[in-house]
Amino acid sequence: METCAPWQPGDPSASPTTDIDQARSNLREFGYCIVEDVLGGSELTALRTRLVEQAEAEIEIGIAFEDQGPGQDWSNRHRHSLENVFTAANGGVNQRLWMLVNKGVVFRNLVTDQRLSPLVESLLGPEFVLSSLTANIAKPGGRPMGLHTDQWWLPRPLPRHDEPHVPGAMERGEFHGADDGDLTRPINPPCAANVVYCLNDFTEANGATRLVPTSHLTGLQPPPGIPCPVPTLPAEARAGSAIVWDGRIWHGTGANQSSEHRLAVLATFCGPQFRPQENYTLGVDPDLLEDAPRELLDRLGFRIWNAYGRVGHPYVQNADPEAQLVGELAPKRLQLKQVAAR
Repeated sequence: METCAPWQPGDPSASPTTDIDQARSNLREFGYCIVEDVLGGSELTALRTRLVEQAEAEIEIGIAFEDQGPGQDWSNRHRHSLENVFTAANGGVNQRLWMLVNKGVVFRNLVTDQRLSPLVESLLGPEFVLSSLTANIAKPGGRPMGLHTDQWWLPRPLPRHDEPHVPGAMERGEFHGADDGDLTRPINPPCAANVVYCLNDFTEANGATRLVPTSHLTGLQPPPGIPCPVPTLPAEARAGSAIVWDGRIWHGTGANQSSEHRLAVLATFCGPQFRPQENYTLGVDPDLLEDAPRELLDRLGFRIWNAYGRVGHPYVQNADPEAQLVGELAPKRLQLKQVAAR
């Protein structure tokens, strides 16, 4: 018998704050926190302007990703034909923008934002890496997104004699599990964290992200289906705020029932041993890497972690994108022999 998270409407939830210690406490207790006044006026304006311009241009040249329309879903049921599904012509409403690292310095500055690093570090430790930097423009008429977690890919602990869920066979939207009510049963730690920058006010009416407070402590994935039969809370926040949440919390984009667009930039981080959603070593514009500060390169995964992510020597600190790669070699004695044979 499945049970959902214990939170119910009227129960305590995280109140917006400017105090990082209080935000950290909220993050631990509720699985999310809302930090006010993170973005100043000029920074907020610059981010909003750059996002709107980029979004408009991607629509103009026909590469816009538009989703959350009737009949669209991200499930693996359509995984073999997803490439051309998410367009306005196929009913898409909301617009998502990918690989923002390539699309403006105002976005890249968020990757190394120190204002919220203590909160991400409290979940992932000091050597976390960027998993994705994207945007979600929730437009009027968009459907609510199904509840999910941001570390659905991590099998949860099982009794030792149960059949294991092998990680390479997991698919999005499956393995929601069952709760036997045993609060002593181990659960996985957070391995991912989200920071959502609110570029305008987040309200229930305009599709504020919906969360299930305390669901990060269930150790479960939410039951499948839209809508999920679980009470949710809209994460309402003022423009310039940031919503930070534990990768295990149940959440999803709300339905925008207003007449205005809801703008958000989403930075997802993960532990350095996990595969990021966006492939920065392959996908970042090489011209940006030439003058990128070391801190940005570290966040993009160019810092070697315990010998993982290396391209050669396991104790070199950083992977250099321009390093001379060692290919197939032959010792001198064979080279001389080959010359003599000619």
